[in-house]
Amino acid sequence: MTGERRARAAWALLWVGSVALLLQRANLAGGALRGVLAAAGSGQPGWYPSLLSGTARAIGDHGTGFIVAIAAEMVLMGAGVAAGWKLQSLLGVVTALAAMVWVFGEGFGGILTGAGTDPNTGPLLVLVLVVAGLTLHRPQGAATTRTAPEAAFTPRPVGEPV
Repeated sequence: MTGERRARAAWALLWVGSVALLLQRANLAGGALRGVLAAAGSGQPGWYPSLLSGTARAIGDHGTGFIVAIAAEMVLMGAGVAAGWKLQSLLGVVTALAAMVWVFGEGFGGILTGAGTDPNTGPLLVLVLVVAGLTLHRPQGAATTRTAPEAAFTPRPVGEPV
């Protein structure tokens, strides 16, 4: 399996696997998303719980619809890239989704409380997106060249000049 195929498979596994976690029964209850938003603001500076409570009010009891829509987008992101879609066309949407999950679902990992020690998965997911984008972004027809250290360790036939 080539590096590109492995990167595409890892991308699909990440997104489709996340959907399996997202669609658990507890997340699909009508008020579950509202509860997540309320919990994410706990202990945070005053502006942040206000942002989350306003978002929770706007969502109301329609959290299940939002969760299903997010899950559908995640499946589309994973399956689309695995099927050969251009990652660059999806990268902005996926990065925005990762940022929204970090801000609204993970509460910045609690780092604004002064007691948070782990920023949670949002920044890690964006890092994975950047690495996948670099891995999958190769101009068509670009030749692979060896770097100097790689060329130094390539066996040469006996008698060939160095």
